[in-house]
Amino acid sequence: MVLKMDTMERRLDQKGFRGIPQTVFFYLVIFVPCLAISIIIPVILIKIVLLFAGLGMLAMASYEWKNRHDYMVRKTLDRGTVIKKLKTFFSPTKNKYVSKKKYSDDISLFHPIGEHGLYHDDNSVSVGFMWSGDHNYLEDDADLNARLKVKISLLNQLSSHKNITIENHFIRRRDESDVDKYIAYHKKTYASPPQIVDDIKHKIAALYREYARSNYVFSIITIERNNIQAVSDFLSLTKIKPSIIKENYTEVLAIAKSISGEFDNEKILTYEQILYLIESIKLPFSAPAQHDERYRLNEQIAIDKPENIDNKLLKIDDTYYGVVLLQNYPELSRRWFHKFCDGLLHTHVCQIIKPKDRD
Repeated sequence: MVLKMDTMERRLDQKGFRGIPQTVFFYLVIFVPCLAISIIIPVILIKIVLLFAGLGMLAMASYEWKNRHDYMVRKTLDRGTVIKKLKTFFSPTKNKYVSKKKYSDDISLFHPIGEHGLYHDDNSVSVGFMWSGDHNYLEDDADLNARLKVKISLLNQLSSHKNITIENHFIRRRDESDVDKYIAYHKKTYASPPQIVDDIKHKIAALYREYARSNYVFSIITIERNNIQAVSDFLSLTKIKPSIIKENYTEVLAIAKSISGEFDNEKILTYEQILYLIESIKLPFSAPAQHDERYRLNEQIAIDKPENIDNKLLKIDDTYYGVVLLQNYPELSRRWFHKFCDGLLHTHVCQIIKPKDRD
């Protein structure tokens, strides 16, 4: 298993002293005399002030050390993150690379792990699988209820994992592959058809190309950090913990494999396939972008913030999206989703499921 972590070789190195970043060293230099003087000086008020000042410097040093790998990636600078002047005690007017808040900072996706996993900035890990979906369009109520009970039973089993999140994704998009198969079949079957037959065949193909759509279903399982890991992460000086990531990856991959028999034609996705699906959802009419594993995935996927159009639509590049949030939808008919399955629009539906503590 290869864990691809952040490396300083692809970042803008911060100056320092024997491996200690300059800012950390600066805070420690202030912390030591504050602590020493607070111990020696007899005046209680001054002692308390210096002690709190020293502890503040220590907290700042800890924060800087914990985030020492977060200095700007060169690619990010090219995408609009600015270099601005930051006055410091060491160099009042020297240019410093400053991390300005970006849209991609709200996206937690970081790097791949192993063959199938993607880990996030809170050490949680996601694994995905494609499956054929439930073909219940023509089922009667009894068969549909039986199928739903199986899925409910499975969810009850998975709810023992308090830190699990399940995302079910439905994608309906243009797919001309069947039209191409139709033309190829006729070429193979009728080598030299009459011209009128050939013209009709291509006109039928051209007509159906405009309406050709296919449905895809895939699911993402994410294991988040548990309470013990959260406390450990809070007390740690590093945000990304390889041991927790490996542990979560092993657990979520085992869960995905254990439920393979419950989903028709399930196939666990590689992380490259998951990224391909993300890009195809984001820009369905463009070729999916390629990703460089050396850089954070959130900075490559969420480059620009979507434009809000009259609080009704979102716009990314030249693509417009209508976004709807459904609440309390379990009260709808069991067949409510069928309306999404045969429309002409490009559609993406995401259902998010998390265990709920009933105590």
